[in-house]
Amino acid sequence: MVSGQKKSEGGNSRIANKTHLLQLMRNRKEITKTELKRMSGLSLPTVSQLVDELVEDGFVKYNGIGLSTDQGGKRPELYSFHAMRAGVIS
Repeated sequence: MVSGQKKSEGGNSRIANKTHLLQLMRNRKEITKTELKRMSGLSLPTVSQLVDELVEDGFVKYNGIGLSTDQGGKRPELYSFHAMRAGVIS
């Protein structure tokens, strides 16, 4: 029974983390997973997995690849809150 409780708590944490990411995205036109990591305090692998799930579920839109910075480096993937699904979450 204890392991079932931990699974339940983990599920609640997952939902809370997804909700938190959606709240961070709501007021931004576009955002990267790295920015979400910095703002949320979650690990990058966790943010990446949750954002991918939110894209699959239709709550987040993938907007393509952004421009690289002056320092160069990998071009960021851009995401945004899918406003048409806004009524589903409150």
